[in-house]
Amino acid sequence: MIFGLFVSVQVSIPASRDEFRKLMIDQLHTLQARSSDPEQRADIEYFTTPHGFPVGIALGAVVSCVFFAFFAGIGGAVAAALLRRRGPPG
Repeated sequence: MIFGLFVSVQVSIPASRDEFRKLMIDQLHTLQARSSDPEQRADIEYFTTPHGFPVGIALGAVVSCVFFAFFAGIGGAVAAALLRRRGPPG
């Protein structure tokens, strides 16, 4: 949550936005150079375009939210199972 807030504030600052975008595109180019599958390389290339970059950021945010909700639910279920009342004493 705090990391998401930090990234949101950082991306909203114009100077940081360009730096963040350049850093992410450099990482995507590194990933693309390591891949031997032409289809995967084309997909990575799409995310480096001006239209594909925001799509990638939005997709990453959605995936993060889904994982967060999933693991929070599992944590809640485990905590409820461990801390439930066993019945009246005596």
